[in-house]
Formats: sequence, structure tokens, C-alpha cells
Amino acid sequence: MKQSTRLLMCLLMAFSIISCQKEVSEETLTGGSSNGVKGILKMKIDGVQWVADQVATASIMNGYINITGVSKDKKYFTITLLGDEVKTYTVNPVVAEGVGALSDSAEFNTNSYATVQGDDPALAGGTVTVSKIDETKKTISGTFQFKLYREEDGGQKVITEGIFEDLTYETTLPPASSTDTFTVKIDGADWKAESIFSTYVALTSQITIVANTAGATKSVGLTMPADITAAGSPYTLDFWGLTYIGLYNPSPSLALASESGTLTILEHNTTTKRIRGNFDFKASEIIPSNPPKVANLTSGYFSVKYQ
Repeated sequence: MKQSTRLLMCLLMAFSIISCQKEVSEETLTGGSSNGVKGILKMKIDGVQWVADQVATASIMNGYINITGVSKDKKYFTITLLGDEVKTYTVNPVVAEGVGALSDSAEFNTNSYATVQGDDPALAGGTVTVSKIDETKKTISGTFQFKLYREEDGGQKVITEGIFEDLTYETTLPPASSTDTFTVKIDGADWKAESIFSTYVALTSQITIVANTAGATKSVGLTMPADITAAGSPYTLDFWGLTYIGLYNPSPSLALASESGTLTILEHNTTTKRIRGNFDFKASEIIPSNPPKVANLTSGYFSVKYQ
């Protein structure tokens, strides 16, 4: 798999994870207050027992399952599966029915290990088995085992005896804060987000804003450097530039990325963590179908406080 394709998969999967999971705050990731453990999520990492003792939660939305865990020792673990049924999912660079990823903010290199990195299933990949979904109690259980690989330095983590048991899952996203706004015209039609998630991602030094419908059936997202300023505006929204990115999911199964466009920052107060701006971009499939799917997002405006 070529580097560009791997990068695309990682970015789009990260966008899907942010779109589908309940908010996990930056405070939690850096060892602050807990968002709650709602079941059991544990595994062995290279033979050493690890437990998600700060956050353990799940979501099932629009054909995706997400399992997320955070520990007090600053490890962040997530699984996203391309399905919502009881079965065994294969996760590797060749057959990707989902992805597993682990990052450790206590390491010098905080970039993630993942099942989709590399070309060789012997280096990365394995299986995730969803054994039970209790729709009455809204809990999910299963097991997993796989190898995680970090291509940039050849790092690897071996995950064994993975268990998620009676994890409470969500089926809708939390409503947007009354002080946050995200609006845009999509192919000329007005659209306003019902749920907005904005965060500073310490692992990549980026700000990510994801706007959704309540059921995550449609999403618009922006990614930009954390040190972005109004003085440097406008910025070019070019997916392949990998710095200023616009993403649009017209449905849970389709992702379009910014081919061209602009991002103008009106305000970025790093003390209050309030950022406002305008944007527009043409979004298209990275690997085009026939005919290729495109969308034009215009008159975009956002005013959000990020975590």
C-alpha cells in the first residue's frame, strides 16, 4: 500500500472516529478528570496488562462500531469497525474491516501504532470479535487480538487477550453547545450542525472541528495547525497539503476531501480557546468513482470553543 493511501486511510478513519464517538476531552487525555468507565476494556500490550481505567466507552452509529479507552498512564486506545453486527472482523493493511490504534503520550514519539500501517499483515493486523450487542441494556461485548505497527520507525506493539465487556454504547451525539455555531451551504442548500466537537489534538498539534447531524448521518470537518492565526489568512484547504484540510461525509459510507478552497481565521484566542472563521471548499473523492462524486461547500462559518 502506498504511503499516500495509508495516510488517507488514517486521516479518514480518524475523522470517522471523532464523528462517531462520544467526546473524550483533552483534560482526560492528559490525566485530568475522568469522563467515566462504562464497562470493562482491557488487554495485554507486549505481555503487560493494561486497563482503560479513566475512560471506557463505545458507540454504534450508522453502521460503525467504536470502542475507546483511556488510561491514567496516558495511553489512548481505539477500535473502529466498519459494521454494526455480531461477527469477527479482520483488521490489517490488506483486509481492513476496521482499524485498531494505540498512542502513548508518555512516549517520546507520540504518533500512533495502528493495524492499517505497513504493507505486511505479519507486521500489523489481527481480528476483533463482537460477541454480543444487548440492545435493551445498550451494552457491547467482545474480544480482540492484533499487532500494531508504526511505519515511520518500525515500532510494533503486540496486543493479546483483549476484552471489552458490557461497555455502554451511545447511538446519538451530544448536542452542540449553545455558544458554538457551525453553518455552511452544501451545493447551495443551507446546513447547520446539530452536534459540534472541537478539540486540540496534542499528539499532532492540530485543532480539529467536526460538525454533525445528531445521528452522525452527515459530517463536515476542518483540521488546522494549533498555532494558526488570523494574520496569516486566507489558508488554502488542500487535502494533499496535509496541513489545512476540509472533509465532508455526505453519508456514513462516503468521505470527500478538500480539493481546493480557503480558510479564513477571524479570531483565535489561545487563552479562551475560542476560534472563529469562514471557509469554502470543493470536496471530491480521493479515489474517484465513475462518475466522480463532488460537492461544493460555500459560505461556511464557525465559532467554537475547543477543548
